[in-house]
Amino acid sequence: MGLRAKLPITFLALLTASILAVSAIYLNRMLGLMAQGVMRSADRCGKEVFEQVRLALANSGTAPPAEALRDNAALQTAIRSAVAFSAYVVYLRVEALDGRVLVGSDTVPEPKEAADERTILPISDLERITSSDWPLRLLPALWSDHIYESSRPIEINGNPFGSIKVGVSTGLMANQVRRTTETVGLIALTAITITMIAALVVSDLILRRVVVVTSSMEKLAAGNTEVNLEVAGSDELSNLADKFNLLSRRIRAERNRWETERGGIFNALRSIQDLLLLIDSDGVLLFANSEAQELLGLPTGGVSEGKPLRLLLGADHPLMQLIGPALAAGTEVRDVAFEIGDRFDRRRYLVSALSLGQGRESAGLLVVMRDLEQVRELETVVDQSSRLARLGSLLSGVAHQIRTPLNVMTLQLELLRQDFEAGRDPEARIGRVSHEIARLAKAIDALMRFMRPEKLKCDDLAVNDLLQEIGSQIAAPNIRVEYRLDRSMPPIKADRDLLSEALRNMINNAVEAMPDGGVVTLATTRVDGASIQIEIKDTGRGIHPENLEKIYNLYFTTKEGGSGLGLSLALRAIDLHGGSVQVNSSIGAGTTFKIQLPTANGAAFASAVA
Repeated sequence: MGLRAKLPITFLALLTASILAVSAIYLNRMLGLMAQGVMRSADRCGKEVFEQVRLALANSGTAPPAEALRDNAALQTAIRSAVAFSAYVVYLRVEALDGRVLVGSDTVPEPKEAADERTILPISDLERITSSDWPLRLLPALWSDHIYESSRPIEINGNPFGSIKVGVSTGLMANQVRRTTETVGLIALTAITITMIAALVVSDLILRRVVVVTSSMEKLAAGNTEVNLEVAGSDELSNLADKFNLLSRRIRAERNRWETERGGIFNALRSIQDLLLLIDSDGVLLFANSEAQELLGLPTGGVSEGKPLRLLLGADHPLMQLIGPALAAGTEVRDVAFEIGDRFDRRRYLVSALSLGQGRESAGLLVVMRDLEQVRELETVVDQSSRLARLGSLLSGVAHQIRTPLNVMTLQLELLRQDFEAGRDPEARIGRVSHEIARLAKAIDALMRFMRPEKLKCDDLAVNDLLQEIGSQIAAPNIRVEYRLDRSMPPIKADRDLLSEALRNMINNAVEAMPDGGVVTLATTRVDGASIQIEIKDTGRGIHPENLEKIYNLYFTTKEGGSGLGLSLALRAIDLHGGSVQVNSSIGAGTTFKIQLPTANGAAFASAVA
């Protein structure tokens, strides 16, 4: 029901209720006055007859009271006058205690005949109805002819003698009650009719401009970009029209901006290589890029958008079983492995369902599916690039180690030629050249050792046992070894000798970094199902920040008499096992090496290096 119907109906209902209430109150008041007139008439006649009875008994002398009353002309005259001149009294009589009528009006019905014709009610019933709080309770009592009887007792010398019975009838006022009721009803009906017409006219005048505002609102809600509302006048509705026009302009500007941003977002989503799905809170697909459409078999050309994803994929689809609970609960799913395809061509994806809101009031989900095969290929490229970069820095150190002896030998040979021409002893020059040749050979031997392909002899290796074995061989004074080993650590596939040498070199470096003593901590941790982590931590002097990027360079060392080969060879051994090394160091707080190794078969890494 619209406002056009609600307003006149409400207005009419309120006024009708008021008119009916006023009419009922007025009619109830009139009926009360009529009933009180009946009761007063009965009471007055009863009192007048009682006074005549008293005088008749007082003047009776020695005659019996019944005969005195029956023969008293004044009493009979008073009774006839009361019945004749009272509008509502129909009979008046004096009865003995046994019910015999001693004296009464000429129209007094016999008791049996009266009982046969109509029921005589006590006047107390009319008094009770009149005093009731219920409206219009008197209407049934006064609408038709009813006889109500009042009774006044007569006593002689304190002893009951009889009673005065006065019967009043409502038949004479029934027509008046009907006419009054009809008049009040007609007035009420006329007032209601006038009120209805007035309500329709007033509501039409009020709602005519409201309808204009409503229709403009409907146009704006339907998507019309240009809606102007014109309402004449200077009242509240005209002010509302001005506000509406301002709102319309703002909505048009915001809609244009939203369309531009929406297009930009969708273009950005289409350019992403990952598979993307945008779902609203009801599970309806709003957007799917071409990669997602191709993988999931969704109709292209925008046909699938606007349809429930459950209907497009089926309730049993693995993707629906993954994101369905998240959509229902308003939660998120992050980085969950997911397989799709048949048994001959199955591909693994990493699925994340990100909420587009907060809690259960989420606006929907953004589903991102990343191909793990592409991720692995990218990680391989990054790993290879990192290794090539490390190899380049190592080779730059080797070039420096080779160039320096060559420069010295070139200089010494030139000086040796000058010594021959001058006839001086060449022994010193020849000895210097021999020393540089030996130095050059040593550098080349180290390079060959570093670059020589290793054929790994991989076997099951318990890393915890290997660390405890190396730690037990530390004999430096004031050095304490602490172990934090994960006892659930699985064995890995590794070349025991090569990995043992690498770990021993790194642990020896940690011991040498604490000449005054300290603590070496050896720890192991399971990173995930495919790799483990070894941690070597000391409390030594630490490494200067400018040297952190050089510690793996071949021949780089900050120790007096050091060869600069230990960490380089250790890094090479870990690379051969497909692992990685991270280092964290603070001056005065110590250094921590974190070595991550795969638990997969090491044969693949050996073949990659060969």
